Amino acid sequence: LKGELDTLIKGCTMTGDAHAMLHVYLTDYMTAVDNLATAPTVTDGRTEAVKIKGFLERYDDYFE
Repeated sequence: LKGELDTLIKGCTMTGDAHAMLHVYLTDYMTAVDNLATAPTVTDGRTEAVKIKGFLERYDDYFE
């Protein structure tokens, strides 16, 4: 997931309002990905995985 985020960020060509909305969306998503990578327990990891799943499911609510 971190690798995909790095690729997305490096290749981003968006501008304007869409770019600003992407930053809003990615801020919480990136935090959840970081938390998953450093989760101290399996339960904590599952919690973060559920958050990530929710972000991915709501992506289309924000972007076409």
